[in-house]
Amino acid sequence: MSNYKTQQDFVYYDDYWKYVIDKNIKEAQQRYETELCQRHENRRLNAAIQVIAICAVLCLAFSGVVIRSAAIYQAKYEIHILHSEIRDMHLEVEELRAHIDNAVSLNHVESVALNELKMQYPESNQIVHVASNWNYTMDDIADDSQIAVVEKGLAFAAKLN
Repeated sequence: MSNYKTQQDFVYYDDYWKYVIDKNIKEAQQRYETELCQRHENRRLNAAIQVIAICAVLCLAFSGVVIRSAAIYQAKYEIHILHSEIRDMHLEVEELRAHIDNAVSLNHVESVALNELKMQYPESNQIVHVASNWNYTMDDIADDSQIAVVEKGLAFAAKLN
C-alpha cells in the first residue's frame, strides 16, 4: 500500500476531505516556508552584495582622493623645489654680477697688472709724444692742432722690463 490515501481508505467522506485539506495545507505551509527561507536567503545575499558594492565604491572614491592628494602634494613639492632653484640662481647671478663688477673695476685691473703680471707705470723716458692734426674733440670750433700724448700703457712697460 502506498503512502497516499484514497477515498476508499476512509469510512466517512468528510474524513477524506479533511485529510485532503490538511494535506494541502501542510504542503502549502511547507512551500511557503521554503519560499520564505529562499526569500530570506536572497535578501541576505542581496544585502551582502549591496554592502560589498558600497564598500567597493567607497574604497574607489577614497583611493581616488588619496591618489589626487598625492599628485597635488607632489606638484607642490616640485614647485617648492623649483622656487628654491630659482632663489639659488638669483643668488648666483648676484654673486656673478659682484664678481664681474669687481673684475672690471679699475682698482682690480691695476692690482692684477701690478701684482700678478708684474707690470709697472711708464717712466718719463718711455712716454712718446706724437704730433697730430687730428681734432679729438667733438667740437667743430676747435681748429688748432693738438698734440696727443700716448702712453704706451702697462703692456709696453712690461715688454721693456
